[in-house]
Amino acid sequence: IEFNMRSVIVSAPDYHTLKIIHTARRLYRSKYLNVSEKQDLSRRFAEGYKLLVLKADSNPPKEWLDLQARIKSYQNELDDLGIRDYQGEMLFI
Repeated sequence: IEFNMRSVIVSAPDYHTLKIIHTARRLYRSKYLNVSEKQDLSRRFAEGYKLLVLKADSNPPKEWLDLQARIKSYQNELDDLGIRDYQGEMLFI
């Protein structure tokens, strides 16, 4: 049970970081991932984020800050429209 619980947990320092990780994963992924592939990709994004923060020593590269700002802006726009990102794809069909 413990192994299965650990396999679905994605750790992040705070909720906003977790939200960025999930949004980046959804923007990056192909459409057809099963649940375990989605979890694995989210964990990889979270681990990459942790490594970046550790290496940057609280001073991340400008490119990362720009990407993070763009993802936050995208999230805010979706929130303002009252839709989820997967619903946005259907608007253009």
